[in-house]
Parts: sequence; structure tokens; C-alpha cells
Amino acid sequence: MNAVIQYASQTFANSFNSPYSGTIGFIIVAVVNTIAAIVATPFIRLIRRRLLWFVSLLGCMICQVGLLILSFDLMNQTLNNKLKLILTIVFILFYQLGISSLYLAILSEVFPLEVKTKMMNFGMVMFWLTLITTTLLFPLIPRWCSYLLFLSIQTICFIILFKYLPETTGKTLQEIRKIMVDEEPKVEIQPATNAEAPLE
Repeated sequence: MNAVIQYASQTFANSFNSPYSGTIGFIIVAVVNTIAAIVATPFIRLIRRRLLWFVSLLGCMICQVGLLILSFDLMNQTLNNKLKLILTIVFILFYQLGISSLYLAILSEVFPLEVKTKMMNFGMVMFWLTLITTTLLFPLIPRWCSYLLFLSIQTICFIILFKYLPETTGKTLQEIRKIMVDEEPKVEIQPATNAEAPLE
């Protein structure tokens, strides 16, 4: 998300060629986020969370590939800018439909109760540190590098989450924990004790 948003203002400026391009871009992003939030609510209830998460992530990755290719400006500039604008909007839509609306819910379900608060806080700290790093670093590197970097990170996340992220829809925390550790609950059997001493 950060790689796309960082360059969204420039994409809007090149697409609209207007002194109000920043305002127009902000309105477009706000409208897309609102529509995505409205559409995501029934989707979350009707579609399994794991499936919705991967559809969202895969859609974002495809848009990133398109933006990466377009960053080399290999075609007509007007067409290039229009395609960048379309892919940026579609990327935001995919992101809001799944990843943005689900990550806190999934984090609250996959972590055990005894470490949930700490891990949730750790996740938020890492999110803001990544955002700050992105904001400071990406103006210093070429656009295609930022798209390639985030696409690589998304690919790694897709592989790891595909293997380890369980389906949490309709499951209790105990059932999710059982899936995560992949083992049956252990029942301790106490050794039998004789109530009476043996007769001599």
C-alpha cells in the first residue's frame, strides 16, 4: 500500500494536469475507500476470511506488477498516465476490500490469549515504523525500485501466509489454536493409587 500511496499524488498530477490535481486525487481516494468499506462489510460475512485475504493480496500484487511495468514509461505518456491512475484506484480498492479490513480481526484471532495484547501492539509498532521508513526512504530511490521491493515483500508474505494462515471464520479461539499448533489437546492421566494397603 505504501509504495502506491507514496506516488499517488504524482500519478494524479500527471493524469489530470490541473493545479487542483491533489484535491481531485484526495477525493478519488476517499470515494474509493468509502465504497470499499461499504462493499467489504457483506463480503466479510459471506466469504471466508482466508479466501478474501488472498484475493485481496493477489489483486494488489497484480496491480503492483502493472505499476512496475508502467514505471519504465515504455508507451505513450497519456496512455501510461491513465493506466497508472486506473491501477492505483484498483489497487486501493483491493487493499481496502480485504487486507485493510481483515488484518486486525485475524491478528486478534490467531494469537493465544496470553500474548495477544503484546503481539497486537508489536504489530502496530512495526506498521508505523514501516510507514515512517517508507516515507523517508522512497523519495530517494527510483519508483520502479519501490514497486519491486514491495512486490517482493508481498510475494514472500503470500507464500508464508498461504502455508501458515488458518481459516478463522466460524471457529472458536480454541479451535484456531488447535489448528495453529497442529496437535490434539493433551490430557494428563494421573497414576492410579491404591486406597487400601495390600493385605499380608
